[in-house]
Amino acid sequence: MKFDFTGKICAVTGAGAGMGQAISLMLAESGAKAVVMVDLSEKHMAETIDKMKAIGTDYKCVYGDLSQVEFAKKFVEETIETYGTIDVLVNVAGIVQVNSLDTITEADFDRTMAINVKAPMFATQVAARKMVEQGHGSIVVIASTAGIMGVGNRMAYSTSKGALVIMCKSIAAELAGTNVRINCVCPGTVDTPSMEKRFQAMPDPVAGKKAFLAKELNGRIGTSEEIAKTVLFAASDEVDYLNGAALIVDGGMTCCTGKN
Repeated sequence: MKFDFTGKICAVTGAGAGMGQAISLMLAESGAKAVVMVDLSEKHMAETIDKMKAIGTDYKCVYGDLSQVEFAKKFVEETIETYGTIDVLVNVAGIVQVNSLDTITEADFDRTMAINVKAPMFATQVAARKMVEQGHGSIVVIASTAGIMGVGNRMAYSTSKGALVIMCKSIAAELAGTNVRINCVCPGTVDTPSMEKRFQAMPDPVAGKKAFLAKELNGRIGTSEEIAKTVLFAASDEVDYLNGAALIVDGGMTCCTGKN
């Protein structure tokens, strides 16, 4: 299915790599008028910029720290100031910290919640105001299967992703009747730079990755492009009855207790 985003003004956080990059590029390839790409710095965005230039779609980069609520609001405001509107917002940026109930600090927990929950919430707040005013808009939030079933030693991360699932449902209820939709996508394990770092940090990266993949029903992990397709599906006008949903994209990981 080919999704049509012709003329749409889109904003994507975490656009420098992985899922955020794939989503930004796929929106551009699907006809978006412009894509506003958000990440920490120009260094983080270099590869995405090169690929976006090759596509030829108009783009704007906004750099800053999404742990700061004011920046989460600012990039949406800049999108509206530059293009006069915002049609699609995709909140991708997030962090994963390895910590246990015994070792987690208040600072660790607060930073995870700031980037993973507060940033998308307040970015959505600003975007939704404009979308309601103009009578249309679509918001997608990247949650995780960790927010559905929990993950040991990643308590703060799992808590933050579970919060996003309920946040989207609550906002969908609040925006009912406005023609503004919000949905979340819950990926399983995805082949991103951060996931590769996790493999490389294992005592034996090759054996560790092999053992990890053995647990996957399909014998592999997902790709950023596969998640991007789901995001575009959720954001597109073609599925405008989809609202408040949590779309699980995990190759079947959460459907059962394991392979037969």
